[in-house]
Amino acid sequence: MALQKITFDGSSVTSKRDADINHHLGGLVRAGIIEGLGNECQVSVSNNYITLRDGYVQIYGRRIYVEDGSQVYISLDSTKYGYVVVEVNLSSNSVALKAVETSSSSYPNLTQQDLSTTGTLYQFPIAKYKKTTSSITLDTGFTQIFIKPGLRRANLVQKSKYKLFETPDYETIQKVTFDLSDVPYGSMLFFHFQVIDTMNYGGLQQNMGTIVVPRDDLYWANSYYTIRSSQNAGNSGTVTINFWGDDFDSVTIDKGTSMYGPNCVTLIYYVVE
Repeated sequence: MALQKITFDGSSVTSKRDADINHHLGGLVRAGIIEGLGNECQVSVSNNYITLRDGYVQIYGRRIYVEDGSQVYISLDSTKYGYVVVEVNLSSNSVALKAVETSSSSYPNLTQQDLSTTGTLYQFPIAKYKKTTSSITLDTGFTQIFIKPGLRRANLVQKSKYKLFETPDYETIQKVTFDLSDVPYGSMLFFHFQVIDTMNYGGLQQNMGTIVVPRDDLYWANSYYTIRSSQNAGNSGTVTINFWGDDFDSVTIDKGTSMYGPNCVTLIYYVVE
């Protein structure tokens, strides 16, 4: 047959078909806890047991429900490093919640095969710990992986930061530097220049112009841009702004020596969350 019905009454659908669709709808994230459902598999430790709250895990589209209060017993037989994993084994058509440990000074390598092709075994870490003969310690630096709902993955969130071209004593500063280490590559950066009332005299702010620069263009180079002078009254007069990419993760803006330049610049960019 050329076509196979999937979401139709009386259809017979394989788990592989369902998993393929789930995997794509989950943003092609290989494995993760589904965000927002249940208690998201929160982890705690007590009396030799690592305990999980309820939640849903998806591994290459294969969905597993973790029941509230599910536990893994950790034997305090020696000093070891380990993970609590949700293990999918397609060869035996089984799932398991288990500990994977190593006696070396590092954490074990987990088996993570591509279940969308020919792989059959995947171990998804849900907790990370170290044990001795007397205690179990969860690794607080371990970050669980989540699969976010589709609409949330598409949300554009505006971020902003600003710099003043003056000191707290209202003395003029010619240059300011923005840290870009938290700004994703590929972002478009909007630098908005203004004259604002920093002395609380009740003065109106003046918008002098916005310069748009690709994040990836700011590296080890000078770029010059022109914006309106604060005194041009909409007719004539400009000031030149120099952008210098100090490195890949910062940019210095030089407003020049004109007394009619801006006293504030706001960086606006957007990220997907």
